[in-house]
Amino acid sequence: MNPWGRCPTGIVTAALDPAPPGGGDLTLGARNYTRTFRTTSTFTDVPTGLVRLEARPLWTDSLTLWAPYPPSWSGTLYAFHPLTLRVGYSMVPGQIAFSASGLPGDAWAWVGAGGYGALVPGGGGAAVEALPGYYRTSADPGVSVSRAGSGVSWVEIYTLQGVSPPEVAVRSTETARVVTSYTGPLPGTLCEDDNRRQVAPGAYTAPPSVLVGSWTESYTESCPPGQVGGITVTEWWATHRV
Repeated sequence: MNPWGRCPTGIVTAALDPAPPGGGDLTLGARNYTRTFRTTSTFTDVPTGLVRLEARPLWTDSLTLWAPYPPSWSGTLYAFHPLTLRVGYSMVPGQIAFSASGLPGDAWAWVGAGGYGALVPGGGGAAVEALPGYYRTSADPGVSVSRAGSGVSWVEIYTLQGVSPPEVAVRSTETARVVTSYTGPLPGTLCEDDNRRQVAPGAYTAPPSVLVGSWTESYTESCPPGQVGGITVTEWWATHRV
């Protein structure tokens, strides 16, 4: 029984570290006692006994959510034993999902947004965690893929057509999307005699040779000195276009 005729009180300090800009959103509760506050505070009139502290998530702007840790605490307060409670807030991340179209499945392009990015396979995607904010987007301007076949090798080059959106907004707990598109492969020049034409990269079978003309040449050679006679040689010549 309290000889003074009133409920004893104690001291509770709630320390926020770190705290969101402008402070958090917290409530200290005890028997017939409630205090709501935003920054580090000390309360000297808290009734002893069961004490509860609740911290709520807080949006500081349209993109950014802060989550408390721990979100709640409960314990017993005694008159001569002050309590110090510590609560922190952390920014809740969002996610950026990157994708690339127009590339073969074995081609990889770097797609980014601000300081975030990922290597994305053709026709596929990749996602990264990102803090809330606005980020300019970008991507590899060109992607090269090495190929080989039929005893030869070549390179396919794909060029960037666009990145959408130009600037992406990342919101806490949500997924923002960045889409890139490529076109290709760029053609190369195939030369056949004086004929030049643009063709897709690859292995091509050479056309069969074509007989352009033929002729014969004949000449006679005598036998070496000391021998009698001679020989007539006839040669057949031809030119082919290959």
